[in-house]
Amino acid sequence: MEKFAYLQEYIQKGSKRGGTTLSQIVFEALRVAILAGQIPVGERINEKVYADQLNISRTPIRDALRRLEDEDLVEYIPRVGVTVKKFTVKDVQEIFQLRQALDYLATISAAQNMTNEQFDDMEANFKSSELAYDQADDEALNRLFGEFNNYIYSYADMPRLYGIVKRLREYLDRFRRISLEGDQRRRKALDEHWLIYRYMRARDFDKIKVIVTNHLMEAEYHIAQVISQDLEISLDQPSQLVMGQLLVYNQQATENNQQICDQENLVKDLSNLALESVLEEASLTPKPGLVDALDAGAHDDMDLTTFIRSSLSLQAYFEAAAQLGYADKSAKAIFNSLRQLGIEAEQSMFAATQGVNTHKGVIFNMGVFLTASTACLRDYGQANLSSQAFLAKVYAYLRQMLAGLITNDWQDLASKEKLTHGERVYLEHGIAGIRREAELGYPTVQAGFYQYQLFKKSHPKTAKIRCLIYLMAYVEDTNVIKRGGMMGYNWLQVSCRNLTAANLDDQAFLDQVNHLNKTCKRRWISPGGAADLLSVVLYLDKFTDFLA
Repeated sequence: MEKFAYLQEYIQKGSKRGGTTLSQIVFEALRVAILAGQIPVGERINEKVYADQLNISRTPIRDALRRLEDEDLVEYIPRVGVTVKKFTVKDVQEIFQLRQALDYLATISAAQNMTNEQFDDMEANFKSSELAYDQADDEALNRLFGEFNNYIYSYADMPRLYGIVKRLREYLDRFRRISLEGDQRRRKALDEHWLIYRYMRARDFDKIKVIVTNHLMEAEYHIAQVISQDLEISLDQPSQLVMGQLLVYNQQATENNQQICDQENLVKDLSNLALESVLEEASLTPKPGLVDALDAGAHDDMDLTTFIRSSLSLQAYFEAAAQLGYADKSAKAIFNSLRQLGIEAEQSMFAATQGVNTHKGVIFNMGVFLTASTACLRDYGQANLSSQAFLAKVYAYLRQMLAGLITNDWQDLASKEKLTHGERVYLEHGIAGIRREAELGYPTVQAGFYQYQLFKKSHPKTAKIRCLIYLMAYVEDTNVIKRGGMMGYNWLQVSCRNLTAANLDDQAFLDQVNHLNKTCKRRWISPGGAADLLSVVLYLDKFTDFLA
């Protein structure tokens, strides 16, 4: 369809829907047209020509172009004007980083939720896809692949996550068309979809992780190759990160997830466990006063998208922290090096969130646990210890690593002119927050991990949320004090201890959690310290499975 006819049809349909300004409709029409390839890369978009052809004023065209420039879909070139911008390899990598996080969460959630009838519907989609492939009907195959993805996001029953995907849909449709170029690639993608379906139906979550990751990484590499050829950039080999991950996951699939023992892959494995844990905590719903998949809690500057971007920005740091455990240094020297890495990780986090603090606590806590994990694997990896005995070694290393933390960080506070919030709380109330928890070897995390194992047996569907409430009851969370004062801090701890002790059934428990969420939001209380430590508990749970 000729581009102006395409745009006119879109604008007419949008106008009939009502409730939307013309500027918004024109923006959406141009955005979709660019991503669908109706307006080719490099073509100039002349305000006057488009206004005349579409029979509208230039103002909505101008407004739309400004917004498209913010999205990096168009660019202003001096003496040329506004032109459609080419996709770059970096664009592909950013979109697929998001997809790896989103698709993994959605696929696991959908597999847990789907009924046999819904799996039968999904299987019917594959049979139609096989027919389209046999008939070389590429348009139908692309549509059916899109429907398969929609099945997963729909059955995942995660509305906020689905909203993020809807925002990316046009990008994904464009990339899907590129990734399915070539008969061999189409056949391989269809085979991978069959595998995802079978592992979902079997609820084999480990294999789901392997095949989803491998499927997306191969698509990413194929698209990056095509785009690089368009840009006349040599990309004969995948990036080092992509190639390294592909090797790990392909080997896991081939060897049926057999443990890989060399140091480099061990570091990647543990950093992946950390990232999965942080993403699981971010998407856990409901969470009192915290950002989750349904609302932003007691915050107006962040949402789930912010946390996903922040989490992904920390992957390189998690690898570096795990690698540091192999250093031939004392525990204290290793901690000093880790703190420098943490400063750099905070900069990456702020760049990803546009200055919003989402994961400073995770950077510290997950960092020391990753480093302690690999240090103990280095020292005791061949000792044939039980998981419980090995964790005892990790906690002991943490105490050695973090000994004197309060004294070293907070010397001469009484004479200091300008105090931080944490320093002021320590002087006024004797509450040292995460520093005391860390210096003692994380006793609340140890207790939380033990409780989580019990919750998984007694209340498997709500175990993570129950663990969060337990941590909220006992963590010295200076973030709560900052927002709610000592009165709010004491109220929250008493409320959470009472809720934990009540041992309610799942529905009654969730009703109380939702009530607690409303009160936290009204009092502007956000227990971020407990959420950070929940990520660590989830990591330890995965780590002990890994050891086994």
